[in-house]
Amino acid sequence: MYTIIGGDGREYGPVSADQVQAWIAGGRANLETKAKAAGTEEWRRLGDFPDFGGGGGEPPLIAPGPSTPQAPGTPRATRQNLAGRGARLAAVLVDNLIFFLSASPFVVAAIKEVSSREDYSLEWNDLTTIAAGMGLWMLGWLALAFVQIWMLSVRGQTIGKWLLRIRIVRFDGGGNPGFARAFLLRSLLPGIICSIPKLGWVLGLVDICFIFRADHRCVHDLAAGTVVVTVQPAPAGATPMPSP
Repeated sequence: MYTIIGGDGREYGPVSADQVQAWIAGGRANLETKAKAAGTEEWRRLGDFPDFGGGGGEPPLIAPGPSTPQAPGTPRATRQNLAGRGARLAAVLVDNLIFFLSASPFVVAAIKEVSSREDYSLEWNDLTTIAAGMGLWMLGWLALAFVQIWMLSVRGQTIGKWLLRIRIVRFDGGGNPGFARAFLLRSLLPGIICSIPKLGWVLGLVDICFIFRADHRCVHDLAAGTVVVTVQPAPAGATPMPSP
């Protein structure tokens, strides 16, 4: 039995070694997470305990299912639960749908106002009303962007990834990728590159096609040192573990 310190600084446990292994596989803990064995007061790295690879062995993680790819070079902590390509696509579609819906009230109101006139003309008052509405939409969009960036930085998830129960983790250990990896390198930089005239769409297509690698890592994953995994639900009755 082990008690560990979560990403919020709180203690969780005592729980079994199997539960801790499930948290590692789900990216909610890693071998650097502080823990202590039941009956002791010494805090150590999870990787220092024999149950998790202490003494030079690899951590004994849950065996993968028959359909799970075993990509060479992928840390064992993430091989077992690589996010499916369909789930990743669905998460992107959900995020884009949320963005579209955030703009739809303004767009519908503007179209309704213009189409109500026989000549579809615009007057000065209409322009000021539309500008005010666009300003309100921009404020809403910025709020949505802030939430998405905050979730990426703290949880490794967007709203879409959270709904699809997948998250971004570091490739070299399964920890939280943080702001620089999850947003700057993985989202912002590819967005800038893909906006390059004529060449951008080619680079974007190449990036997407890399998802057919055995480890499902696109070019932006390789650049950021990340991988997308499925969030493993905690067994019934287990103490919930926060994201690191």
